[in-house]
Amino acid sequence: MPEAGPLRTGDPRLMGEVRLTGRLGSGDRGIVYLGRTKEGLPVAVRVPPASGATPASGAPPADGIAAGRLVSPWTARVLAVSSEGGLTRLVSEYVPGPSLAEAVERDGPRSGAALHRLAVATIGGLADMHRAGLVHRDLRPGAVVLGPDGPRIVDVAVGGLVTIMSPAYRAPEQLAGGEVTPATDVFSWAAVMVFASCGRHPFGPPTDPSVVTRILREQPDLGLLAGRLHEIALRCLAKDPRDRPTAEDVVRWLRQAEQPMPPAIPRRPSDHRREIALPARRETPVPSVNSAETSIPAGTTAPEVPASTVPRNVPAIAGRSHALGSPGTDTSGIEVRIRGRASGRRAAASERRRGRAARRNSTVAGLLAGTVLVGSALIVWNSGVADSALGRSSGRLAGGPGGEAVPSRTGPAVEVETTHGYRYRLSAIGYDADPQAVPAGQSPPPGTAYLHADYVLSNPLEKPVLLDLYTADVFVKRARLPEGARGRCMWHNGVPEDMCTPPAKPRVLSRLSGGPPTGGAGGDRYMAPGASYVVRVGLDLPMEADLRPGDLRLYVWRQTYMADTLVKEIPFPR
Repeated sequence: MPEAGPLRTGDPRLMGEVRLTGRLGSGDRGIVYLGRTKEGLPVAVRVPPASGATPASGAPPADGIAAGRLVSPWTARVLAVSSEGGLTRLVSEYVPGPSLAEAVERDGPRSGAALHRLAVATIGGLADMHRAGLVHRDLRPGAVVLGPDGPRIVDVAVGGLVTIMSPAYRAPEQLAGGEVTPATDVFSWAAVMVFASCGRHPFGPPTDPSVVTRILREQPDLGLLAGRLHEIALRCLAKDPRDRPTAEDVVRWLRQAEQPMPPAIPRRPSDHRREIALPARRETPVPSVNSAETSIPAGTTAPEVPASTVPRNVPAIAGRSHALGSPGTDTSGIEVRIRGRASGRRAAASERRRGRAARRNSTVAGLLAGTVLVGSALIVWNSGVADSALGRSSGRLAGGPGGEAVPSRTGPAVEVETTHGYRYRLSAIGYDADPQAVPAGQSPPPGTAYLHADYVLSNPLEKPVLLDLYTADVFVKRARLPEGARGRCMWHNGVPEDMCTPPAKPRVLSRLSGGPPTGGAGGDRYMAPGASYVVRVGLDLPMEADLRPGDLRLYVWRQTYMADTLVKEIPFPR
């Protein structure tokens, strides 16, 4: 909380047994005083505005009574609530320190371990409140204080007493006058985490009158959130409160993200270049960053075993068992053939003479010929990469005999860069139906299918960059969705009005070049210098199976990457 200013003329000097010593703040939510109890304990005394919801009987509000029983290390404890003469007073523990809003304005956004600790503490406080039967109703950056012992949620039990609140951090059901539940707090928490990560609200400037429309209709911009925290926030910001996880679910998921990350593959100093270029041996599964590692399980129950410790094979394309290999041959991963050292050196010298410009082309240029020469290794990638090969101009993944994918090409590469200096190169591959994505025990409506889209995500820099699987999103023609599913597909400014982005889950399908992802704070993962991965985005809603060109597109639209335009399309190959 901010430092107290002096009391003003007309301010009381005593409230019950609390001696008031100063003002901590005032506004639409009433006045907050600093005071001391007769035992000398510093307390914050909030007096909501006269329009606050004070019971006609003069009895303390039910929320205040419940809040008095709440004990949590992540909330400011409510010590007393009273109503007298139409005036409600709420006395709570005083937490010294700046609010999250003040800290971000003064010191900048949070990231890494600091952001993860903030997320764990605040959602833990909400989980404790919900177990006690409380709903905060008004969680915002100003209601989180960065105290000396960690983040604390303040203004507990105030939400029910205040009728004037900023709409920016309110959930859709609050704005629509619906029922306020614990899911309402979960939505607000996710919006606060986005603010903490980048200093912006996920639905635009809070003072913009159109923020209400964007909260109700548009997809959130999750700023610099990445990894598991990005996926968690995306689920928490669902428009329908029934689609959001509980606070306890989020606590469990965040604690899983604290599990130690698997060690990076050791490199020999004398052979550094080759270690970067060569993938793992055939008998060693290529580490994949799949939905179980970087996102939240489809259900509401988190797995007992950390997903990062569970090896998974690279899945094959629908209707395909082998590609570019003989029947019955394991074609997952990347095959490496070593030429003689002399021929390798000659080829490498020839490659260097072509100049840096040629090497900066899309990292999937090898798909055109099926091979890429790196140092002394001729890398030929098969099935995992062949799964992402294209055929028709629509961008739909083509199939050869027996459903095998035919290697072809990608669309033109598009580069984007964040304010933190992370740069990415994206090239669209194609899309196709994914029978494996159909929820268990269900079947899509006749004439529809669950689709996925693939693209190549590359790190063109000579330093690690955050592995952000949400750099691009899939947008589809709204009319191509079943009528009952269209309400879950969000429109965004800058994208054609007849297109929207449905719920989706991205994962790394295979690694094309460079090292595997390495671990970071809070479950984040990083791309090695020069690394390229095939990312598959699986849609959670069925679509009409017979799509026309332009019915499904890839866009980069998050403000994190947009300096000069609203959106950038990642075009599929023609």
